[in-house]
This record gives sequence, C-alpha cells and structure tokens, in this order.
Amino acid sequence: EDRKFIYDSVKIVLLVLLIPLANSFLPKPPEEELSSMPNLLSLIYSEIFSIFIIISGFFILSNIFKWLIIWRHKRSKFHHTLILTASFFIFLIDIYQTIFVSKNENSYSFLTIVNGFIFAFAMLITFITTKKKNWIASLPKRDKWKILGVSIAGIVLSIIAINLMDKDENILTKSFVIFYSANIVLIIPLALIIAYFSRIAIAVILTFPTSKIVEQRTYELSSLTYLNRLVANFIEFEKLIDTITSLAIKVCNASGSWIELYDLNGITTIASYKMIKPEIITDLHKKQGLVEFFKSIDETTIIESIDEKIYEIPVLTNINFAKSIIITPLNRGNDRIGTLVVFKINEYDFEQEELILMKAFSDNVSIALENLRLLEESILKERYRQELLIARNIEQKLIPSVLPQIPNFSIAGSMIPAEEVGGDYYDIVRLGNGNPCILVGDVSGKGMSAAFYMALLKGVVLGISNESYSAKDLLCKLNSILYKNMEKSMFITLYSVTIDNNNGCLTFCRAGHMPALLKTNKMVKMLIPKGLGIGLTGEDIFNSVIEEETVKLEKNDVCLLFSDGLSELQSESKEEFGIERLTNTLLKFNANDADLLLNYINLELKNFAGNEPQKDDMTIFAFIFLGSD
Repeated sequence: EDRKFIYDSVKIVLLVLLIPLANSFLPKPPEEELSSMPNLLSLIYSEIFSIFIIISGFFILSNIFKWLIIWRHKRSKFHHTLILTASFFIFLIDIYQTIFVSKNENSYSFLTIVNGFIFAFAMLITFITTKKKNWIASLPKRDKWKILGVSIAGIVLSIIAINLMDKDENILTKSFVIFYSANIVLIIPLALIIAYFSRIAIAVILTFPTSKIVEQRTYELSSLTYLNRLVANFIEFEKLIDTITSLAIKVCNASGSWIELYDLNGITTIASYKMIKPEIITDLHKKQGLVEFFKSIDETTIIESIDEKIYEIPVLTNINFAKSIIITPLNRGNDRIGTLVVFKINEYDFEQEELILMKAFSDNVSIALENLRLLEESILKERYRQELLIARNIEQKLIPSVLPQIPNFSIAGSMIPAEEVGGDYYDIVRLGNGNPCILVGDVSGKGMSAAFYMALLKGVVLGISNESYSAKDLLCKLNSILYKNMEKSMFITLYSVTIDNNNGCLTFCRAGHMPALLKTNKMVKMLIPKGLGIGLTGEDIFNSVIEEETVKLEKNDVCLLFSDGLSELQSESKEEFGIERLTNTLLKFNANDADLLLNYINLELKNFAGNEPQKDDMTIFAFIFLGSD
C-alpha cells in the first residue's frame, strides 16, 4: 500500500506543478487590460486551462478521499461528511461573492473572513482524520525519505498554486471570473492537500528514529523466511551452512561468524566462516578446552562480556579478537554435529532478540539436517525400488511366454508375482534324447541377488540341457557348475520332471524343492524323491543323495508342481494355505484342462487370502495326461 500511496502522491504533485508552469507560459495581458477583458488569444488559452483546473481539482479531491477511506478509523465517516460540507459552503460563498458582492462592500470582507474560517476548519478536520499512520512507522528509512520529499513538495507547490490563483492581476483570474469561481474548485483540494501532507510529513519525521529498528526487524523476518524456504526446498548442505553463516552476521550486525562441524572420530572442521580468517579459528581449535566448551553448550547461549566471564570460564582467554559472542549448537536429531559462533568486538552489543533469532537458526538447521536424513532414506528406498523393478523384469523374462505343446498332455504354468522379487522360475527344455523336461525352481533369498541367480540358472540350463539325458543327470550337472559359482549363503531348490514317452511315463527328480502332488483315482499323493538344494554341497554328496522316481500315469491323472509361496500364503487371520488345503482343492477339480485347473486354484488362493498382502511369488505348474492314442 505504501508504494501505491507514493505513486498517487507523485501524480498529485506533478499535477500541482503544472499550475505555476502554465502561468509562466500563458500570455500576459497588457497593463491596461488587467481591469478589463483579456484579448481573444489570451481568453482561449486561459479558458482551456481553466477547464483543466476544474478537472484537476476533482482528481486531487478524489485521491485524498481514496486514501482517507483506505486508512479509515472509527470517526472517519463523520470527518468526511464535515470536510465535504465545509467544501460545499466555501464554494457557495465564493460564487455569491463573485456574482453579487462588490469588493468594496463590507459584506465582501465579512464573507471572506467567514470563508477563511471554514477553510481552516476543513484543513483542521483533514489533519485530524489523517491520524491512522502506523503504517509509516513500519516503513524502511528509504521509503520514509520518499514520502517526506513528496509531502514537502506537495505542500510547497500547493501554497504557490493557491497564491497564484488567488491574485487578481493575472490572466487565469480573468478566466476564472468568467467561469464563476472555477479557481475555488482547485483551491479547496490544494488546501486539503496542505493539511493532509503536513500530517504525513510530521509522522514521517517523528518515526525516523525508529527506522533502524524497523529495518533490522524486517530484515530478521525476511532472513528467517528465506531460511525457512531454503529448508523447505532443501539445497546442498554446504550451501545451507554458508547461507546461515552470512545471515547470522547480517541479522545480528555482528563482526564475524563461523560454523564448525564435528565428526564421529572427534575431528573438528571449519565448514564456513565470514569476516574472520580461518587461521584464527584453526589456532583456537589447537588450544586446549575451547572446542570441548562449545560442545558442552546444549542451547543457544550469549556471553555479553568475555572479559567478565574469563574468571568463570578460563578457556575464553583464547578468544582475543572479540568481546561478546553467541554460541548456537547445531544438532541432527539427538546428535550434536556442530556449533555456530557469532561474535562482536564490543561488550554488551548483542540484543535479546538476536539471541532468539540464533535459536531459530539452530532449529532451522536441525530441520534441514533431518530433511537431509529423510532425503537420503528416500533415495535409498527409491534405489531399492528400482532394483526390485529390474529384478522383476529379469524374473519375468525367465518365464516362457508360450509353453511348447506336448502330445497327449494338457500343460499350463503361471506365476503370481508378489510386491517383492522371490526368484521363482519354471520352464520346459528338451534334453539330449529329445524328451521334454519340466523345471520348477526357487532361489533362496529376495531381491536382485535372487533374480540374478535365477538368470544364471536359466543360462546354465539352456547350456547343458542338450548334454543331459535324464532329470537326475540335468540336476547333477547343474549342481556341479553352480556350486563353484554361488555364494555359500545362496542355494536353489528345483524340481525336474521328464516325460519319457507319450504314453504317460514320467521320471521325477527333486533338488530340495517342494513335493509334487499327483492326483490319480480320486486320491492325491505326494512325490518326494530324495535330494538336496543346488549349491549346498559338492557333486560327490549331491550326486549320491539325489534319486529319481518313475511314475506311469493313467488317463486324466493330474500332476502339480508349485513353489513355497503358494503353501505359505496367509489369510487375514495369519493362517497358512498349506499343502493339505491345496490337496483338497486338487481333489475338487474334475476337468481335464490344465489352464482351467490353474484358474480354479488361483481363485481359491484369492478367496483364502482376502485383503492380506502376498509376501512371496506363487508359481504353479500343472500337467494332465489325456491318454494315449
């Protein structure tokens, strides 16, 4: 609002300035014409300008009332009515004098005196109603000088313009007479301008001593606002520390400041410094006890006189370049990470407000450091999420999008991914003898490592399948290769099933994986050949433990391979789905289509879990013998 006020005031001052300028450019009537009508050219000039004078008067008056209304108070409405009433009577009296009363009559002098009193009354009311001026006290000194300059210019120019228009011996007066007191339309606003600007000028002069305090408080507020914005948007830690050091000097009018940081090894470093040589701070750190003294201060503390505190705190003798200091601890959560020191070369030179401000700086730094910690955690979480996405993509690519068709069998496989990567895997490969081999596996652990080991498994399987001639042979060769290339904490469980011919002969081999379920003649049995997880032992032990089991299927017999994510799926009451419930589900199914079977099982799983989140991938592979031709 203050800038708008200055802008409007400048417009009024420039408008008033035109009046004496116009007077200097208007044609001057000859001596003998002063008491008679002016010549035609002078009359045209003066009449045009008189119209401008009337418009200017209303413009000035409207601006005065605009600002009186903006800064109105309880009695403003009453005061405005008095000013308008007084202005109306002044105008009427002046018209009456101009038309009906000769200047030589006594009544003319009486009316002039009455008009003078009304003028004084209107100016007094304007002066009084302009009392709401607290906004001036809050302005910086530069703006106060602007307002004072504009106000004085407005007062001086208004006096000159009133004196000019009130004279009889000029061409403007001749014109005004023809317009019947047109000059009074501008004289009234100019008189009010004098009263209005006088009150403003007095208020500015009286508040000049407080300008320094106001500017200091304004800067403190803007500094905190700026610091809060930095904290909210969070910039680099080094830039934040450097900004705080600079702001601390400015808001406290300090002689210098620095920030020192402490690491976990007890080493002190100078993070930022202003108005002091780093060598001086380094020398302080070398002296015994001062850094420990700074660390012992757990809240913002002011030492108003170092000389007086030396007897109580002897380590202060090392500070010979300052007489008073503020020590502000910088914390990150409950951990002390540094100290902000602000100093002055004079004793008792800090204000209590500056102590409060340094406390606010400390709080802001703590917030910024906490934001940094949260940001680092967020970055780690985002990095982990990206790793999971990569692992998920790898895992999805390990699963064949289309399964090869096997004569006399209906086959189907599915993997329901969880939020985490579980490392589940299934595939169908051809062995060296041409028999198809079904594989279902699971890598121990989660995340990227599981996904990469599954990718490794996929590659090795593709590399050795043509050189393997049975389910056991394939698993033994896999273990021989992977045992030497896997971390000791990792292993892979794998179930291998070969279809030896199209008449339903199958060979089962298990490397520590979940048992297979075989449904035949309305009963389900588990196939659990002996075996160890791949990568747990060397080939001698592994090859001696692992065994094969051969089964001859009848028409519509069903075999189901699955991962532990299925049996360990939990309900909302934390009950596991389990192998028994899976067996019952398999018994209820009577069709001979593997895809329908998987859909049926997945629906049962979904209904069982309800809203409980899935914690691991669930892999199911089903094949149904349709009978030989």
